[in-house]
Amino acid sequence: MGFEIRRINNHGRYEKNMMYEADARYHTLRAKGLAATASPDGKTKSIEKQYNTLQFLRLVRSMEGCIAECGSFKGLGSFMFCHTLRESDPGYDGRDFHIFDSFEGLSEPKEQDHIQDARVGATGVAYMGAGSFHGGLDHVRQALSEFPAIEYHKGWIPESFKNLPERQYRFVHIDVDLYEPTRDSLEYFYPRLREGGVIVCDDYAHLQWPGARRALDEYCDPRGITVLCLTTGQGVIIKRSHPS
Repeated sequence: MGFEIRRINNHGRYEKNMMYEADARYHTLRAKGLAATASPDGKTKSIEKQYNTLQFLRLVRSMEGCIAECGSFKGLGSFMFCHTLRESDPGYDGRDFHIFDSFEGLSEPKEQDHIQDARVGATGVAYMGAGSFHGGLDHVRQALSEFPAIEYHKGWIPESFKNLPERQYRFVHIDVDLYEPTRDSLEYFYPRLREGGVIVCDDYAHLQWPGARRALDEYCDPRGITVLCLTTGQGVIIKRSHPS
């Protein structure tokens, strides 16, 4: 057939030939964050996903506007975000950074959250139940104590959005897994997102979380908003004045 097959012996060594794999500064920071927050280590896919997210944060680092994380679990994401902001502002203390979380874990999954693909589990049921990913406010606050100016908004989405002062946002990370809080987060933050600002939805292309994808598609498709689907399962929106 014209193929040539060769055995390459690298004596069990894995070649780190991607930048995210070889970025010692990133891995050192991530190890520090895992230890400070006592977060579970999601290994390879989690490492890729978080690296990607930080690139989008760097994209808007010089813009004006607030930053929001919806769904903090034990605080690892916010830890990484704040330290990334500190790279260009050594005195950064968490100002204009907002965390929205029930601090009681997931809410009750709805029908839209039921798995639809048998390859990832039993269909017709939710991947995780209410109370999963319970981080706790005191735990997260302690893990992020280096950044005392962070504002914490404890409560269920969208109730935690009520009575907030009007702000513009440059970066929003949505990691709430389920249909309703993903939908409600988009409905609140997208109109308040600055032009050029970024929303990253952590769960968009994960087959275990069909509600997250449905929420983004239902919001974005009628408005002509493009969602960039990444191989790490994230969905990314970059706000433009004339979306296409």
